Amino acid sequence: MTAIYLALPFPPSVNESLDIGRSKRTGKTVAFSSDVKRAFVKEADGMFLQQKRALVGRSIQGPFTYHLTLNESLRSSAMDGDNRQKYALDFLQRVGLIANDKFAMGGSWAWGPCEYPPLIGVWPFDVATKAI
Repeated sequence: MTAIYLALPFPPSVNESLDIGRSKRTGKTVAFSSDVKRAFVKEADGMFLQQKRALVGRSIQGPFTYHLTLNESLRSSAMDGDNRQKYALDFLQRVGLIANDKFAMGGSWAWGPCEYPPLIGVWPFDVATKAI
């Protein structure tokens, strides 16, 4: 099987993806998805629908590796890229391109030239031979 590539909106930082508040029902402190995370998922849904036909029902059901290229032109001086992988992988799982992000055998990210905000590539990983 060959790699699966998907263009996504710029993923939120893990640091900005949760809001803390009080439950109206119980009054306890709870964490819930931030507006930034909800906006990412909504925009990613739209982008996925545009790319779905080209993916022709492909998915990776077991171990995989990945690389996330973050568009360097969107980088600000205070922005770190290392915590933007989580929601990209969560989205791939949400739409069924990977069975579960827990099957990631390894991955990487880099700022670089990219036509999209980020582009993620996912490759099946053969556990027996430890090869992509």
